[in-house]
Formats: sequence, structure tokens, C-alpha cells
Amino acid sequence: MNGSRLSRNDITELRELARSSSLRNEMRQVVVEGYRAISGAKLSGARFRSILVTDQEDTRVASIDADKYVVDSAALERIATTTNPQHAVAICDMPITNVDDIVSGKLSKEPIFILDNVSDPGNVGTIIRSVVAFGLGAIVTVGGCDAFHPKVVRSSAGTIFGCPILPVDEYELADALKRREVFAAAAPIPGEEAVTLDQCSFPQNAAVVFGNEAHGIITPYFENNTRPFSIPMAELCESLNVAMTATIVAYHLAASRTRKSSNS
Repeated sequence: MNGSRLSRNDITELRELARSSSLRNEMRQVVVEGYRAISGAKLSGARFRSILVTDQEDTRVASIDADKYVVDSAALERIATTTNPQHAVAICDMPITNVDDIVSGKLSKEPIFILDNVSDPGNVGTIIRSVVAFGLGAIVTVGGCDAFHPKVVRSSAGTIFGCPILPVDEYELADALKRREVFAAAAPIPGEEAVTLDQCSFPQNAAVVFGNEAHGIITPYFENNTRPFSIPMAELCESLNVAMTATIVAYHLAASRTRKSSNS
């Protein structure tokens, strides 16, 4: 995409990028839709490749260092995944990390979340915002929705670019988590006395896994490799949304770390 105009082929390629996980992984690029997500991406340190707007005088993206293109509304609607898109779309580098960073690198001493087949883009985006808000290290995803789908990016309000993401297959989990104690956020079993969140003693680099919205934790690796805990609730409420649960746990980990720092 060079020059001030985009060809029909360019528009088609960007439309495919917004919809194809395989193409995003191949190009290592992410589509960011709307001014709020673009602003959040900028604040989170995203590396912008290009920005498409419908107004040549648009000042809301003027300060971003990227190639800028003016397109008509029809072209932008073809690219965007929303029904009534805002008048801006950006292309950024994918904020991906690697196993070495998780195991022995800069993230090895930070707490991380694992998303086990979490399928709703809104939930994944909200969890990303919570991880960033409370200063956790990274997110590892196993199955579920593509963490770099435009709907996830939009739901995260662009904060995904401040959150290292590591998609893995099940066979890679043992290596990625070999130096971490793994905890599992699970609904309490009626009649059984479960360890609660407040009773857990989380190490500095704890990993916490959250399961699929309908089926919970389903990846076989976690059957014998986790320490389950629950969040106490009133009897009228059987369970919490996975994003809400993750936000509570993220706050708890951040607060615990602050208390330990104050007492040391």
C-alpha cells in the first residue's frame, strides 16, 4: 500500500485481513476499527502501518506516524467488521510475544492469564483491558476466538497493544508453563469445601487459567496440572461471567503484590 490512493485490490486485501485469522498471522498485522480503539492503540504503544479515513482534514489521527489514505465511506464499510463503522481504520503490527519471554525472559517473573477456549470476542477484549489495567504480564490463549480479531481489538479499546499475547496449542503448554504454578478459576462444587480466592497464596509469577463460557476449562492438560479456587458468591448467583471473574482475579493479584511490596 504505497502512495495516496488505494487500489481495489488493496481494499479487498484489507477486507480479508479483517476477517481472516490465517492472513493476520501470516502478515503479523491487526486491523483497528474506530477512533477510540485507535487512540487506545496509540497510548498503548502500537506500531502503526497505515490509517484509512474518509475525511482528508481529519485531525483525530493527524499526530500518528503512519501512512495515511483517504477512502470513501463505501470502501471503509467493505473493510470494517461493524455494521456502521466510524470513519477511521488503522493497520498495526501484531502485539505477539514468544515462549522464551514467558519462560525465562522479561515476562518470566510476572503473573499471566491463560484463556482456555474462551470464545466470545467481547470477553477476550475485556480480559485484555483488565490485564493491562492491573499490570499483569501477558495472556496465553489456547483455542477459542482469535485474540487479534478486530472485535477483540475494539473491545479492548486498543489496550491489546500493551498486552503481550501468546497463542499456543495444547502440546506447547507444558513448555510455556514449566516454571509456573498454575491456578484454575472454577465454579464451586455443591457440597464440597473449595479453596477461595482469598485463601490462595499466589507466587509472583502465578498463572491463572479461565475456561470456556459454556463448558469451563476443557483442555486435558489442565486436568492434573492446576490448583482450583473459587470466588465466594451469594446463593442466588451460581456463577460469574468469565471476563468479570478474570477482572476480580486481576485486581486481587495486583492488590496482593502491592501489599507484599509495602511489607517488604
